[in-house]
Amino acid sequence: MGIKINEITEGDCLEVLRDVPDCFVDIICTSPPYGGISHKKLNKKTGKIEHYDPYKDDYPEKEYQMNQRDVLRECYRVLKEDGVMFYNHKNKIKDGVSITPYEWLRHSYFFVKQELIYVCGTALTDPIRFYPTTERIYVLAKNRKTVLNNVEKRTDVLKPKRKDKYESHFHPRSFPEGLVSMLLRAVPNTNSQTIVLDPYSGGGTTAMVAKKLGMKYIGIELDKEYAAKSRERLSMYLF
Repeated sequence: MGIKINEITEGDCLEVLRDVPDCFVDIICTSPPYGGISHKKLNKKTGKIEHYDPYKDDYPEKEYQMNQRDVLRECYRVLKEDGVMFYNHKNKIKDGVSITPYEWLRHSYFFVKQELIYVCGTALTDPIRFYPTTERIYVLAKNRKTVLNNVEKRTDVLKPKRKDKYESHFHPRSFPEGLVSMLLRAVPNTNSQTIVLDPYSGGGTTAMVAKKLGMKYIGIELDKEYAAKSRERLSMYLF
């Protein structure tokens, strides 16, 4: 197997996932690039508008949806029969029309157990629509009988604190650790042998939270710089 436990593996997640055995991981928690969006910011030194992600994300919508379908199908294959996947995405506006992730989730083989609302705030100031302040987290499972254990009695609206002291500051759109912690703690029967996978590891937040909760992790990240910084971040947290 070309992928290691408790490591961040560099590579395209669709290719790397194909090296993972069937029914190997217990939990998948991830947030893919949203596709069709060109993330840009002003470079104050040059005065030019530049991409702030290390890879371009604005490729055709049909291509994006097909890619996500394929990634989700690989996630379905590597997830254990009683496992849970948390899939964070947003409703997008493309050519003036709203697109929801159900467009490709319905082709993924997963059962959608629940749709959670993640309150993340907004930077949008376009007056032609109400400003979006939320994203969605889809609770996906292979088995209709798979359940969570909501011992913390949370509602389906999640409002995590952002940017705590362990947060990734090198990734511009990283998960809040508090959000990932809420999700992983809701999965029943986790222990030191539980394997948590994030195929879009980014700043390494899912791996960090899994480590802090005493679980094992697998991260996959396309960008070498993010992967290297994630490894450094993980190495700084000692049991």
